[in-house]
Amino acid sequence: MPDVSKKRPSRNAANSSRSEGRAFSKNDDRYWRTRVFKNTYTAQGKRFQVRRWCVKIQHALRRRTFSLTPANRTEAAREALGIYQTILTHGWAHTEVAAGGKSAKVLMTDREPPKTHPAYWKPRLVYRKYTEILRPGQEPEFSARIQHEGISFYFPLRTNDEPQAAARAAEIYRTLAVDGWEEAGRMVRREVTVAVFWWDNPLAYTYTTVFTQPNEAENAASEVRPNADAGCRAILIEPDPGVRNALKFWLNRHKGFSCDAAYATPAEGLREVPDKKPDLVLVNRVLDEASDRQLLPRFKALLPDLAAFTYGVHEDADQVYYSFSGVSAGYITRRRPPTNLLDPVTSPASSLSSRQAAHLIRNYFQNFFSVPLATDEAPEARLLTSRENEILDHVSKGYVDKEIASRLGISRWTVHGHLKNIYEKLGVHTRTEAAVKYLQK
Repeated sequence: MPDVSKKRPSRNAANSSRSEGRAFSKNDDRYWRTRVFKNTYTAQGKRFQVRRWCVKIQHALRRRTFSLTPANRTEAAREALGIYQTILTHGWAHTEVAAGGKSAKVLMTDREPPKTHPAYWKPRLVYRKYTEILRPGQEPEFSARIQHEGISFYFPLRTNDEPQAAARAAEIYRTLAVDGWEEAGRMVRREVTVAVFWWDNPLAYTYTTVFTQPNEAENAASEVRPNADAGCRAILIEPDPGVRNALKFWLNRHKGFSCDAAYATPAEGLREVPDKKPDLVLVNRVLDEASDRQLLPRFKALLPDLAAFTYGVHEDADQVYYSFSGVSAGYITRRRPPTNLLDPVTSPASSLSSRQAAHLIRNYFQNFFSVPLATDEAPEARLLTSRENEILDHVSKGYVDKEIASRLGISRWTVHGHLKNIYEKLGVHTRTEAAVKYLQK
């Protein structure tokens, strides 16, 4: 009886190889090393093995077998990784098997590198305004606006070295593409704009910029305990752990306030409020709108004197404004540092009631109209046309010329012409210099 054990690996050995591969991410060529294989065929009663390595790739309910070019297993795994990343970034339409199925060919559009490659992110690196206070005494760092599945945020990249920042942005994108937003939120910081809404009509809100804090060990090392001498005790209802950690961190640094507790769900907050007896409750607006009964009245039913308000978490300050419509009485907004976000209800009193909060908020915003507004806009900035300001705003957010042209409905050459005029008017020579000058206006 022939010894077939030498011709075919045992089922246990095959399962062991696959199990080993699961320990690696699909963006690691070691994962694909356990997935490449060589097909066999039978002719004239004999079994033959083809020379080329093959790989089956499955994504978005589709699966296809690719024949790989390299003869070496390690190099074949790297080619398989490249095909997978192209499918992940650009979809199935940008891959095809060449005639005869003897080689795999990857097609790219506009000769632009994929989002998984640092070269894609290098022209999209920007310096973000209002983040210096979040990293006192440290060098400026690059950020990148990263979009996936219709959601986008700015991610601080912890360095002002371009190659390192671009590599970091590519790494974050790969994490988003493979593991999704929830998993990425547990691993990396992102920039968010938080706006607390004090009135509905006119819409009055204060807003600030913070970095999420996903790392629990980092949070524990830097956390400030609630100030026992603070006049106002607040609790927070926020589902995102990174945002929740960041807001608790900054509220405990806010003059006159302490954050006694932060909860992930309204049910937790409603259960704990009677015992905690806070002065102020802040609820994420998404939770309030998703509730069958609005949450603020439910909190007030438990503590009638409770001051309760909603807040929103957005990509940037523009998105706060765009998220509202139908505000007939107008908008009153003010950017504040994270340590002053609650300025409208800051009081020297030892506690805060809903009636006191209403009085403080009214006085706070009415004071804006009794003092003439000063302008600190640079003289050069006033020379720019509205279209030039519009283009410069997009440049400051990391958009390249092709993306600006698409968003504004103009040609790429028109964008080039406007940028040339902007450089001359501002006395600069690069996009980064122009963006920095625009952000300092």
